[in-house]
Amino acid sequence: KLFDQFICMDVLPTQTNPLTIKKTREIYYAFIKLDSEEKGLLIMKDIKKIENYIFTDVFTSRVFQVFQLYQEKLDIYLFIYLFLSIRNISKPNGTKLFFKFIDLDEKGWISQSDILYFYKGLISEIDDGIENHSFDHFLAELYDIVGCSNDKITLDDIIKSKQQSLFFKLLIDINTFIQWELNPDDEFDDEEID
Repeated sequence: KLFDQFICMDVLPTQTNPLTIKKTREIYYAFIKLDSEEKGLLIMKDIKKIENYIFTDVFTSRVFQVFQLYQEKLDIYLFIYLFLSIRNISKPNGTKLFFKFIDLDEKGWISQSDILYFYKGLISEIDDGIENHSFDHFLAELYDIVGCSNDKITLDDIIKSKQQSLFFKLLIDINTFIQWELNPDDEFDDEEID
């Protein structure tokens, strides 16, 4: 689908075309810059930092589990898909992909155990000087963000909340989590985090 858009990009409206020459060049250079082995494929540690994100190891591992990899590495096609999804995390395709990353058992909802898995990944990688991290407080915050009253967060719950970016970033981005952890009572605006 992306390749078809690339071929037909001259006839697509500029504002909706994610693959203009300028944007494609930008994504390609980001890919080259991340390619630590200089072999045209990315390994897990290469996608640890993309743009302003610092992803957890459990998230990067999950990306490699979900995608169908070439030689167990991320090729340019999958990188474009990931990169555009990161930039458009609140759009339907971005939200669906990140939901798939977080839904560990592919059961159609995000459970407390899914959230705990990513929470433990965050806690293991940060050194913020906070001794008593509270999973219960974190879980309650995520439920508040999506306005969910039960212990199963569905894709529809996340979309209806219009807080997709904040929800996913709190689970996978170390910077966003630390900002929340140091100021747990502050109201985070989704655009503020972006």
